[in-house]
Amino acid sequence: DATINDILLAAIFRAFSKIGEWDGKAALRMAMTIDLRRYLPERKAESIANFSSIEIVTYGTDMEDSFESTLTHVVGMIGKRKSSWLGLNPFSSALMGVWGLPFPILKPIVKKSWEAKSHTSGAFDLFTNMGDIPLENVNLGGRPTRAWLLPPDCSLPMLFFGCSGYDGALTLSASVLPDATDTIEKFSDLIISELPLTAVREK
Repeated sequence: DATINDILLAAIFRAFSKIGEWDGKAALRMAMTIDLRRYLPERKAESIANFSSIEIVTYGTDMEDSFESTLTHVVGMIGKRKSSWLGLNPFSSALMGVWGLPFPILKPIVKKSWEAKSHTSGAFDLFTNMGDIPLENVNLGGRPTRAWLLPPDCSLPMLFFGCSGYDGALTLSASVLPDATDTIEKFSDLIISELPLTAVREK
């Protein structure tokens, strides 16, 4: 019963456990974007990301030996959150104070809040299902058009990275400073190495 997001989350958490000198004492956790169109009657909105929220996922301090066991953990964890209005709580709590502001005002507020968050012990990385799509002309359910989804804009010590699926391909992307390129490439390689690519191809 795993979704593509579940599989990616399992691979990402396993990659986290192998990078950054993790000692197994601090809980692995990550925020991820939630598409709130799932709660609309027709599951549609006027644009791709104007109705979304975040959910902070805490994996814990024990990493299983196998990918399959990690995936079972993730499916159970996300399944519980889905049964409790996944993503709606943080969206509702911030709706009146933040999301209702005009974009020119909202942008610097969000930027400063992320910068402040990055210097706290409770900082978390963020995974989004939006990122770069390498094809210039794409079909978004209609006539082919020119479209771009840009990589998430953040840099270490916090890491914002995205995954876009289109035309049978998955693309991982991140916006980081030049001196962090090697770290991000290593992290991306770890994620890919964890994915059960043979099983995916067979299906």
